[in-house]
Amino acid sequence: MANPAKPPELAPDSGQRGEGEVPLRVTDACLAHCVFCAEHVPRRTPDLATGEVLERLQRLLTQQVPRRLLLTGGEPALHPRLAEVMAQARAAGVAQVVLATHGAPLADAAKLNTWKAAGLTGVRMLMVAANPADAADLTRLEDSWRWQRLGLLTALQAGLECSVETPVHRLTAPNLPELAAWLAALHQAERGAGRPGLAGWRLQPYVSHPPGAPADLHAPPRSIEPLLLQAVAAAQAAELPVTLPPNQGWHACAFADTFKLRTLLARAPGGQPRTYLPPCSDCVVRGQCPGVEATLAAHHPQNLVQPYVDPHKAAWLPLHRGGTTRSADGRERNVEVPVAKDEGQGREVHELVLRVVHQCNQRCAFCWVDFEAPMMSATEAKSRLDQGFAGGHKPTVALTGGEPLLHPQVIDIIVYARELGARTVSLQTNASRLRSQEHAQQLAKAGLGHALVSLHAATAAASDRLTAAPGTFDRTIQGIKWLCDAGVSVTINHVLTRDQAPEFPNFVEFLATNLAHPKLALTIAVAGSIDAGPIDASVLPTHRELGPWIAQGVLRAKELGLSVVGLLHPCGIVPCALPDPWPVLDATTLRPPALDDDAVLRDGGVKAPICEECALNRMCFGLRREYAERHGLGELRAVPPKG
Repeated sequence: MANPAKPPELAPDSGQRGEGEVPLRVTDACLAHCVFCAEHVPRRTPDLATGEVLERLQRLLTQQVPRRLLLTGGEPALHPRLAEVMAQARAAGVAQVVLATHGAPLADAAKLNTWKAAGLTGVRMLMVAANPADAADLTRLEDSWRWQRLGLLTALQAGLECSVETPVHRLTAPNLPELAAWLAALHQAERGAGRPGLAGWRLQPYVSHPPGAPADLHAPPRSIEPLLLQAVAAAQAAELPVTLPPNQGWHACAFADTFKLRTLLARAPGGQPRTYLPPCSDCVVRGQCPGVEATLAAHHPQNLVQPYVDPHKAAWLPLHRGGTTRSADGRERNVEVPVAKDEGQGREVHELVLRVVHQCNQRCAFCWVDFEAPMMSATEAKSRLDQGFAGGHKPTVALTGGEPLLHPQVIDIIVYARELGARTVSLQTNASRLRSQEHAQQLAKAGLGHALVSLHAATAAASDRLTAAPGTFDRTIQGIKWLCDAGVSVTINHVLTRDQAPEFPNFVEFLATNLAHPKLALTIAVAGSIDAGPIDASVLPTHRELGPWIAQGVLRAKELGLSVVGLLHPCGIVPCALPDPWPVLDATTLRPPALDDDAVLRDGGVKAPICEECALNRMCFGLRREYAERHGLGELRAVPPKG
């Protein structure tokens, strides 16, 4: 495969043993001589006549057994011992063996079947055009397009996981719309035939780091933006995933219409060297944007960046990657946790939490969710439910997000959970996506028993500042009313930030005046850092500064007859932050069961030695680990016994 940048030998994407993708350069020989390649080599090289690649593979496997091994080159399919490489890797425990190829060798079905039998699981094919003339000109390989097309079709029909990679630069950009249309049609045809289709289309931003990489192929992103827009739109319309190499992509302000091309933005530091330009100093997302790719900046330093100065617009950029919504292998973390003792049954009641969607129509400043992660399919959600109910368990079920009402099959998932015997199905939502009273009634009829509704301010202006989603405040208020009237119990989840904390007593007054309903209750949470942290860390308060406002608001709620529940939970207040906890806490506001040390640790809690002397120690989850690392444990004190 003709590579625009030679990968470092044996360099994994992840530093953890057994994680990530590790490239193995099989041979220097290559079929093509792509005009953008960093190194042009003969079609035959001395390494084809030796078993040296097997020795290098063995050294790699001695160091680590990666989850995925990427066989690259040159063109690895030219090596006569490639099947041995694949078999050796799979025998050592490598789960996926992927061939990075120009694609023409795949047209030999017999050879492809030999590789598959030896352990090949996937193909990553370089494609730069969808017409014969441009493909031949760019790859310098006669009849390139015909053989690539046949090779890709053969690999798909063999049941291999296939993706396509296209380097994006001045010469390939004009071909992107036509190539996208062809790939989209192929993807849909494969799915129509009952096969998975393409795993994705990887767009590789051009870099000219390696010696020999042409320096004149860089294109300012906005000069090729119309072509990228057409290509991405065509792929997305066909549900063909558009991806980037790990830790690569364009900078945050590369495009005029950034939000339509947000999937192409660099989201994490690392990868190719990057830099900041002088205008970046004025940008409100500089701390989240990894900067401009260094060789692009060197060749086009002028008008390359347009800094973001409006925090509301910047909040919607896909730069913030949450740390706990997905596990190391990219799969969603869904948990089943004990929440209470069922005294009648003599066993623990569990709550099964499913993050069915990551997308959200708000960007709350304290949120830590990875909004760009893929949606869970209804089939996967039902499979997770089956697992959670195995062995006679009858957990409660909570569907969360992002915004779960964005999931097109959320009602079907609720119905399935109830059919399995869920004690309660709850929706963690901002309710602004409820379309009508009838929509709320459909959810209730499906089996929705409870909704935890996010509402963080008493005015639209304050809500807009926090959520960066003007217009959603009024829709949330209406949604709460519809849910209550439909018979769904609603708990308003009010997350206290530094700026909004002094308004908490007024927020209580607002609820009692405008939303009073027998089905309505209020709970509070402390805005806090979770793993990778929030969108805007400046909104995070300390427990000490929240305590007086929480006490004042809860006492006022009691006077007004507004039910306040569950103040003490993993994201709640520590009782010793309240000036005098006992007037505030009662059987309703306390709610959680007596805790043991394992329960506190499981939920990420940290306590100080003085907590052992506290009368409320077994009701308190302590401080979150991330909070304690930032602020220490000095706020904690022992609450004396009541009265």
